[in-house]
Amino acid sequence: MIDLWLLKVDPQGEMIWETVLGGTKNDVAYSLLALDDGDYLVVGSTASYGSGIDDLWVLKTNSNGDILWNITVGGTKHDLGREIISTSDDGYVVIGETGSYGAGWNDVWLVKLDQDGSVSWNMTYGGSMNDIGKSVRETGDGFILAGISESFGSDLTQGYMIHVDLKGELVWEQTYGGASDDYLESVELLPGVGYIATGFTSSTGTGESDVWLFSTSSEGDLIDETFYGGSMRDRMYEIVPTSDDGYILVGFTWSFGSTGNGYLIKITMEEPGPEPEAEPEEITEPEPEETAPKPAEEEPGGIPGFSMTAISIGILLFAIVVSYMRRH
Repeated sequence: MIDLWLLKVDPQGEMIWETVLGGTKNDVAYSLLALDDGDYLVVGSTASYGSGIDDLWVLKTNSNGDILWNITVGGTKHDLGREIISTSDDGYVVIGETGSYGAGWNDVWLVKLDQDGSVSWNMTYGGSMNDIGKSVRETGDGFILAGISESFGSDLTQGYMIHVDLKGELVWEQTYGGASDDYLESVELLPGVGYIATGFTSSTGTGESDVWLFSTSSEGDLIDETFYGGSMRDRMYEIVPTSDDGYILVGFTWSFGSTGNGYLIKITMEEPGPEPEAEPEEITEPEPEETAPKPAEEEPGGIPGFSMTAISIGILLFAIVVSYMRRH
């Protein structure tokens, strides 16, 4: 059986304290949020407590790991939370998936909590198949959600982004990807533009799966996308903003290193500056030279012994030979 394991370490990696939480069945943590007052929020799933096969599990601890409160949310099937964030109204919001509610096998699930952990509202999104929520961020007018969907698009797994208002009502939804399976794992705000998201793709790139990074407008329209990686599996699971207005991508790679390694990519959002203009060259007029009279047999305007036609043929043959050598 699996228990939830919570530990705190100092800046050198030395353990300060640890605690094990759970019951007689599988209890798993997927995300941790450090609060400004030193407390912690942990979100995941529990099979030991609640009413279903697995229930969404949220715990709040103090700075020493002692439980302040914990709640379970869910129905009779599999329900879990993958990420929790603080909201501007001093509450929290959890994104995950539910098999107990919604229209499909699993639906993206957004659960709004008050400060004391009581449920304010919860909403589901998706179609008739498997739809999973991975990441959420608060926007000025609601929330942006990211995950994957199998409900839209020829039995493929696609990146899935959803914009909802502050009550969880759908504003727009959009899928992204190509001719194979594509996975969206994390989303962040892209100030002045819209959103930036990362994951991994099997549709495009050079390897079995490549890192996938793309940006969209605030309405979800794709602006740009790029890919990173080598000849094997390369995947990203988190995008984190940095203090210099860039982003760090966090994942793993099988293309570089020996047998699987952590993989960090740092990106900036700076526009390339214009190339400096070349300064005009100074042209010096050559002094006229005295020339001897041309021999009578020289063709006008040519080289002694060669007519202008012969020179043209020679240049053409030289170009053909160089071109042939470059190709071979």
